[in-house]
Amino acid sequence: GDRVRVVGRLGRTPCLRFLGRRGSVGDLAGEKLDEALAARAIADVRPQAGFAALQPDPAARRWQLLIDCATAIDDALAERLDQRLHRIEHWRIARRLGQLAAPVVVRSRWTAAEILRQLAAERRQRLGEVKPPALLAAGRLHDPPAMDALGVDSSVRP
Repeated sequence: GDRVRVVGRLGRTPCLRFLGRRGSVGDLAGEKLDEALAARAIADVRPQAGFAALQPDPAARRWQLLIDCATAIDDALAERLDQRLHRIEHWRIARRLGQLAAPVVVRSRWTAAEILRQLAAERRQRLGEVKPPALLAAGRLHDPPAMDALGVDSSVRP
């Protein structure tokens, strides 16, 4: 289910902040990224993206930052993400031991709205019910039909 925190009240009604989904954890080499850690890392590197989510790439033993097609990518974005994730002890250990490669940035061919529409369709949700994930499941970008569904060119690998 959803993890939320009460951040205030409007009259007698609590105001909630969405923290992420419980149980969504990615792990390639013991780094154990969850939705909340992924969301904080993405926010801290400030890609100014309409859509940005981390996706494990098991074949390359690395994480990919998937962003929408309208987002500008600066040359240092992947490096900033790696530096931010180094704050996580298990990430740092896995990188130091060579069990985990540096993350890369992957640009979708789709806009943020198109990605969210696709996620809504897959989850059988109305568009307004979709919470943009910060962490995508393993295999989401590695299955060519799934890559095509998110507008990622599966013939081009970073």
